[in-house]
Order: sequence, then C-alpha cells, then structure tokens
Amino acid sequence: MQELPAWISERKAMIKEIRTVPKKTTLALRIEGRLEEFVLEYPVVWRHLVEHEPLMTAFAHPDGRRVVASVKEEADGHRWLHVSVSRRDRLPSYQDLADVKAAFIGEDRDALQLFPRRAAHVNHMPTTLHLWCCLDARPLPDFRTPDGLV
Repeated sequence: MQELPAWISERKAMIKEIRTVPKKTTLALRIEGRLEEFVLEYPVVWRHLVEHEPLMTAFAHPDGRRVVASVKEEADGHRWLHVSVSRRDRLPSYQDLADVKAAFIGEDRDALQLFPRRAAHVNHMPTTLHLWCCLDARPLPDFRTPDGLV
C-alpha cells in the first residue's frame, strides 16, 4: 500500500483537529445586579444561531435538534446552567438528551432533569426537554451504594 504524501497527512490531521476543537461563546451571568461572564464550550458540529440576549444563546445540530442555553444565579445563591433541547415534531429521545448533556454540560458534571409535582408543572413547549447543572456545588447526595452502584 502506497504511503500518502506528507502534505496530505498533515492536512488530514489539521482538518481532524479543527473538527474536534470545541468552539466557545460567552454568556452573561447576572449576580446581584452585576454581569459576569460565563464561557460555554460546544462541539463544532453545532451551529451557533444567535444570542437572544446576553443571558441566553441558541444552537442547531445538523440532525434537527435545537438547544437553548442560559446561566443565572438562582434563589439558592448558586450559578445554574440551564440547557433545553427540542425537536420540531417530537420529543427528543434519551440519546438526544444524553448527547446534549455531554456536549454542553460536559462528561464531568452532574445534570438534573426535574419532574415537578403536578401543581408546579408548566409545559410551554411539548417537544422540549430541560437539564440543569449547578456550576458551584453538588446539590444532591451521592446515591451510590457501597459497591458503587446507583
């Protein structure tokens, strides 16, 4: 098998690096009346659509998924990243949600999906799911058993 010329191998390596280096956008975080910056990294396959305002931004995936991300200080005093994922004609799958969690929240952070009591439930978008990530603390106990299972 003939070896590729060096310039082709170098170009392939450069293209691979461009496709894997995450892009970044900056969100504003309002804390006690002042704005701070929060840098959100996301994979290059996602297209940054528009910043709705300094506190929120949106993304599109080639497969039709849409993501809206925001970050704010909540009543508990912690900074929370909120990421929603939607599809035009159906509820996103578990895999859709897991991929979005990995892409926008990260593999090394916990994310929560909330199922509120009936009286507190609001659903403005029937084809949207939501995740929250506390950026400052781990708000839940470690539910693992002594043998490491959940």
